[in-house]
Amino acid sequence: MAQEQGYDRETGLLNATAFQERVDAHALACATERGHSLLAVLSIELQRLDEMAHSGGEAMRLGIVRSAAERLNGCVRTGDIIARTGRNRFRVLVDPLHSPEIAASIAHKICQTLQLPIIRDGTRVRVSGAVGISILSPGNTDPRRLIAGADEAVKQARANGEAFSFAESAHNTSSCHRVDLQENPREALAREEFTLHYQPRIDVATQRTVSGEGLLRWQHPDHGRISPSDFIPLIESTGLIHDVGAWVLDRACCQVANWQAMGFRPVGVSVNVSGRQLDHPDFPDMVAHVLNRTGLAPEMLELEITESAIIRRTEEVADTLRRIRDTGVRIALDDFGTGYSSLVYLRKLPLDTVKVDRAFILDVANDRGNIVLLRSIVELTHALGLRVVAEGVETSEQFDVVRRQGCDEVQGFLFSRALPPEEFASQFLHNGAASSHRHAGHTGRRMPLGS
Repeated sequence: MAQEQGYDRETGLLNATAFQERVDAHALACATERGHSLLAVLSIELQRLDEMAHSGGEAMRLGIVRSAAERLNGCVRTGDIIARTGRNRFRVLVDPLHSPEIAASIAHKICQTLQLPIIRDGTRVRVSGAVGISILSPGNTDPRRLIAGADEAVKQARANGEAFSFAESAHNTSSCHRVDLQENPREALAREEFTLHYQPRIDVATQRTVSGEGLLRWQHPDHGRISPSDFIPLIESTGLIHDVGAWVLDRACCQVANWQAMGFRPVGVSVNVSGRQLDHPDFPDMVAHVLNRTGLAPEMLELEITESAIIRRTEEVADTLRRIRDTGVRIALDDFGTGYSSLVYLRKLPLDTVKVDRAFILDVANDRGNIVLLRSIVELTHALGLRVVAEGVETSEQFDVVRRQGCDEVQGFLFSRALPPEEFASQFLHNGAASSHRHAGHTGRRMPLGS
């Protein structure tokens, strides 16, 4: 499409002028329509693109830009607006926005996805990205200030070595959370400010709860509940991931063992594992120690890994996972379908389960293409002897589709949000029936250790 028609020639996305018009219109709606939710602008800057273009030429640069545009389309929600607004710059209009945490969740997914390698003409290249977030608020209602704030936040993220950053606004509480977490994370663990909530995984055939995914929560004494979108990336970027990850694993195994001791129906538990944890040479021994201490049978534990956690050292990570799986612990590949080499990992890794990313599920009831993709994933995964879990199931229509395509299990707000241990046990561990507990909720991106 021609740029003068409002579209970028190289990607087919909106250009800067057309994007500004969209933001103006949506901001006006926010200001005039009663009950309209917030909106946000995300500014994404590709890093190392000029370096790649210098070494690979114009064709390499153009290929990378187009690959980045395709990946951005897979990170945002239906209805969000994407534009290419500069040589290395994209912007996203997120509307509606029910909470700042949703914007942070989208930004986190964008950063993770852009880090995955891009294959161009047989060459494997890496391009990272930084994201700035600006949110429309009573003190920030000017559309141009909204965009400028997102651009300034990108500079702040780059300067601080962060994946994403909020523009200064009434909604930018992440800075105070960041200071608290960096200054006293171990004190937060000691004071039991961290807790685990559990989201059920439901067997499609029986609609019985078969396991719960342990998701990290932080209740700060001064700031209240802090979003995982704020603190999880910080934990992952420091050595704290080992301490917090060990605590999560121990607490989850202990909780399931306690439920069994109390006479509840046995269910398994899954926890998310980061790449930094897998890199630690003592990680398999730590898992074995936790199982031995809590008395939980290894087959009741499942470790969830993502493609982004293993792209750097696939063979080494595969060896680590084999050591763990040989003890009876189950391994799941999470967010399947979001990366370039997902099919390769099905062959190389010792897996038991594949969790299909919610991006495939979001429009599966209305998009024939997504149905075909989902069916292909299920057939391939079953041929390899693996179970398939559909993530992000939020409507009965979505559930009916994933059931017809042969998914083994489902997880999502149709059945339940993540619940405190007591509520999870009372609702899902007595008779396991899930149908009476369905309810709707807001969409959100689960991140390692939390959601």
